[in-house]
Amino acid sequence: MFKNNDQEFAEIAADPVRRRAAIADLAGRRKTSSICAGVASAGLIVATIANPQGTGVLAGCVAGLWAIAFKFDTDLRLLRVVDRLHGDAGLPATIAPLEHTPGGT
Repeated sequence: MFKNNDQEFAEIAADPVRRRAAIADLAGRRKTSSICAGVASAGLIVATIANPQGTGVLAGCVAGLWAIAFKFDTDLRLLRVVDRLHGDAGLPATIAPLEHTPGGT
């Protein structure tokens, strides 16, 4: 299961057009899932104040929502780093050679 997801993610990261589309999509998903997790967290706090004994399942759901939000965030960060490294043309970024100063190291 994870091998297929990893392979698909690698294919998206390698294609500049798909990568930029995935960045836009993940940014929206991250925002939505973070808002949902925040609202659910607030609901958990209110439910805990009202009845501390009955919030175990809700706490598990909130933890799952935060895990999904963090997954979107890490995927988005990784794709942005890959996009930055590939540069504007979609080609691998090149590293400029260091300039040697006379008499220096």
